[in-house]
Amino acid sequence: MGTSSLACNATGRGPAPPLTSAPLDAGAHGAPGDAASDAQTGAFFGCTFDSDCVVVAKNSCCDDGFKEAVNQAFVAAYKASFTCTMKQTCPTFPVIDARVPHCARDTHKCELLRPDSRRSLPTPH
Repeated sequence: MGTSSLACNATGRGPAPPLTSAPLDAGAHGAPGDAASDAQTGAFFGCTFDSDCVVVAKNSCCDDGFKEAVNQAFVAAYKASFTCTMKQTCPTFPVIDARVPHCARDTHKCELLRPDSRRSLPTPH
């Protein structure tokens, strides 16, 4: 018998988190996970050079302006890995995410850096 995980949100239980949810950022030394899932999604973010990484809209049910850095060879697969299955009210304020793609030398994963080279999230405007 299989099990399914459900995420909670403001309106109650929702669908299982998408493949591109926050746990992907745990890295090689992060929390243990499903090896097959980690291998499948790791390709989205793996890189060797800064030129391997491009900016795309972050997979989300709302077009809120947040971006994600992914390997340019896996842009279509990244986008196809997420399907919004629930209705929700999306925020009306835009997020201006001006971060730039970068291949982190320590993790060899694409990430977004602020123009001042800090690793932090943008703020809503």
